[in-house]
Amino acid sequence: MGHSLKFNFKIMNKSTLFTIFLALLFSSCDITDTSIPEDGMNTITPNDLLESSIAQMAFNQSALGSRTCATLVQYYGEFNSKVNSFDGYLFNSSFFSALWSDGYYAGSLVNIKELRDWAIANNDTALESIAMVLQANEFHNITLMFGDVPYSESLLGSQNIAPAYDTQEQIISDLIILLDSAISKMQNADSLDPEIAASDLIFNGDIGRWIKFAYGLKARILVNKLNRGDVDFNEILFSLNNSFQNREEEAQFPFSGEIPNPHYLFATQRPYSFYISDVFYNLLTDIGGPRLPYYTVTNGSEWVHFVLNEFEPRHCRESASIPLLSYTEILFMKTEILHHMDSDVIEMGQLLKSAVISSMQDHEVEINNDAEVFADSFSDLSFLSVTQRHQRIIEQAYIAYYGFNHLQSWSNFRRTNYPALESTASGPNPLNPTNRIPVRFIYPETEYLYNSMNVNEAVNRQNGALLDADMWIFN
Repeated sequence: MGHSLKFNFKIMNKSTLFTIFLALLFSSCDITDTSIPEDGMNTITPNDLLESSIAQMAFNQSALGSRTCATLVQYYGEFNSKVNSFDGYLFNSSFFSALWSDGYYAGSLVNIKELRDWAIANNDTALESIAMVLQANEFHNITLMFGDVPYSESLLGSQNIAPAYDTQEQIISDLIILLDSAISKMQNADSLDPEIAASDLIFNGDIGRWIKFAYGLKARILVNKLNRGDVDFNEILFSLNNSFQNREEEAQFPFSGEIPNPHYLFATQRPYSFYISDVFYNLLTDIGGPRLPYYTVTNGSEWVHFVLNEFEPRHCRESASIPLLSYTEILFMKTEILHHMDSDVIEMGQLLKSAVISSMQDHEVEINNDAEVFADSFSDLSFLSVTQRHQRIIEQAYIAYYGFNHLQSWSNFRRTNYPALESTASGPNPLNPTNRIPVRFIYPETEYLYNSMNVNEAVNRQNGALLDADMWIFN
């Protein structure tokens, strides 16, 4: 490990965010939080907290966690076989330390908590409910990556520096309640203060769209726990029908020169790290259609995902707008739920076609007659078995989510085993004794150093919590 970098994460304007992003993106050193002097507390505004919470949330979705998920579901292969940390699943307990602490517990989650606390203290119901939605999103993402995590006792600072780990089951249950409460509050709240709304980097203070976002997040959580068998399909369908109804409504974060896209930074600073894997390339070419040149280009020997100034797909541009929850995902989730409800095959097929078209628009594919004909080829599901229909839906979602939604692709794979993937590791290692594609991240070493009793308790109740230990949510 290298030296220790210290940043103040509690006031994060755009220049501070950019500095932090670079550090998190490229360093392998420890990054630790520092406290704010008491006499500086009055300088924190709800605008600072809202902006930094949203920006860190977008960064978390697009940086190390995203790249790791992208390699696990084999969008990417790794060029440097000497390093082989991704392809070989060589993720030790230091690998995810910055993601855990500075991405979440000393990053987005602490800012969101302070935002919510400020809103409650100032009787701002609209802002409080927005913070609740952000909180649900971030805790859902971190439990999808690590399993049991600190939740009910977390973010208390010096009041509890060693929080207990809640079970994933309890966290997921609480997040549904949290979102229901946020929706109810927003439906009865006044509009967001115009000055604060200026720092809403997603919806510019539009509470109606925040409500749709909350419904979509609730549907995503419920879809992820479908394997538990206690999910109400009608409840999911209700949430989806109350979420985004077109691409213009979806939740997008606008990266910029001031807050640059982590995909772009990594692609330009480490251009020979990844290539498009054979699995992903073959799936694209086997299906055919117009998408391939919008996803990848050859460098003469490999299919690559980025070439500076020559091939910069939407998600890899410096100033890309990245969907945090897309209309495309809403359509795919709805198609899958209709499948599980044994709905009309024609209706399901038309919805799948709409999802494919929307996904092509996400990747800037021109929707001409050829694209329409290609999308129409997915609308006839009548000749497929029930299993084949499910496979088609999830595989098309896998293709659609490339670049934007890698964590959900990994979640879908763990939940459905689609697409069919094989382990790329050369052999088992102590953290992955069964040599399978990892189904969780390893807890960071800082937890073993400073919260050892609680992390070990969580490890023991999760069958060791190694990379190959199944999670409650997908079983």
